[in-house]
Amino acid sequence: MRQAIQRNNVVTFYDGINRVGEIDYYYHSQAYIDRAIENWQTGILTQETVQDHSLQMEFDFVGGVEHWG
Repeated sequence: MRQAIQRNNVVTFYDGINRVGEIDYYYHSQAYIDRAIENWQTGILTQETVQDHSLQMEFDFVGGVEHWG
């Protein structure tokens, strides 16, 4: 079951218990966000699209330098 949880302008998308990604809709209206959530739930919005537009919150250290993805 696909679900989406909205916190302020950020929506986190889940497929079952698996987190697919998180998109910040800061520059969009609530109606736009609602359509994105509906599109996710009906399968119109794909996992690939969510992942392509997701916030990159993870970081790693390469050569002693912090790199944000």
